[in-house]
Amino acid sequence: MSSHLLPDTTAPSTPLNKGIQGIQDAQDTQDAQDWPSAASAVKCQLDQTIATQRQLFKKVKKGFQEQSLKLATARHQIELLQAQVNDSIPRKRKAVKMDPNTKFATIKEVREAQHEAGDVESDTDESSAFDTPSVAEECIVVASRDY
Repeated sequence: MSSHLLPDTTAPSTPLNKGIQGIQDAQDTQDAQDWPSAASAVKCQLDQTIATQRQLFKKVKKGFQEQSLKLATARHQIELLQAQVNDSIPRKRKAVKMDPNTKFATIKEVREAQHEAGDVESDTDESSAFDTPSVAEECIVVASRDY
């Protein structure tokens, strides 16, 4: 049989088919050096209008925004899980040494026990400021008249 009588199995050569063929050729190439030239060839072959380009860029932007949202959500969950792990670590505890003649421990004794266990950092300036009031705090003015 003649080749003219057999049906043509190849797709017609239209600009759209050429663009699709260019995209497939770009996907088939594995060499990194061929990628920029293949991408520019596809861009030239598709001949898009400005409105089409805007729409495509909006879709790409939306995809990036969705990915960044997923990434931010995942980072937040990681931070929460790390905080839970840090909170679940058992703390060092030490018994408070009390005077045998007292029923309850004082705040000073509790803080000393926490400091010895390493649970609390000690700031001598802050603890002494709260434990001993200043001279002005000891005086309470009930009523005053200025003469």
